[in-house]
Amino acid sequence: MMIRPESRSDVSGWPTAPLRFEGAAHLAAASFAYWRLGASRGRFAPPFLIPDLSLLFYLVGPRVGVIGYIGVGAYYAPR
Repeated sequence: MMIRPESRSDVSGWPTAPLRFEGAAHLAAASFAYWRLGASRGRFAPPFLIPDLSLLFYLVGPRVGVIGYIGVGAYYAPR
């Protein structure tokens, strides 16, 4: 399946604004909850950073990259 250059997302048109607002609302609610519950910043950052750092598996090769990225995304759970 080829991705057309003009198609950057699976969603286009008017639904993009509500979806972006929803994502921002979730981030704001999670940030507020962490702040109110007194959780440390060390517990807040990993859920954002670990999936991005798992992209480094692609430096080894595409097969290892896919396995590593999906594996980290499926099994990483902050405690």
